[in-house]
Amino acid sequence: MEYIVVFLKVITGMSILNVWLLRKNRTTPYRGGNSESLFDEISFYGLPDWSFPLIGTLKVMLALLLLVSVWMTQLSVFISLGLGLFMLGAFLLHLKVNDSFKKSLPSLSLFISCIIVFFYSA
Repeated sequence: MEYIVVFLKVITGMSILNVWLLRKNRTTPYRGGNSESLFDEISFYGLPDWSFPLIGTLKVMLALLLLVSVWMTQLSVFISLGLGLFMLGAFLLHLKVNDSFKKSLPSLSLFISCIIVFFYSA
C-alpha cells in the first residue's frame, strides 16, 4: 500500500502543478463551461477575481508540499486534507454549473486520491 500512496502523491502533485503552472492559459476539455483559461473558469463559477491568485498560490504550495511529503511523511495528513478540500470544492463547483461528468472527473479523481492519502497517513 505504501507504494500506491507514494504514486498517488506524485500523480496528484504533478497534476495540479501541470494545470496551474503549464496549462493555466490553455483551453482544455475539462474547463468549466466554455472557459479558455483558469482565470475564465474561476470567473465562470462566480468567484471574485481576487480569488484566482489566492487559490492558485495555495494549490501550487500544497502540491509542492505533497511531493515533499513523499520523504517527509509527517506532512501527509495535513497536506492531503488541505488539497482534498480544494479538490472537493472544485468538484462541487463543476456540479453547481451543471458541467458534464467528463469535466468533473479530474477534480473528483484528485479528491479521491487525497482522501486515500489522508486515511493511509492518519
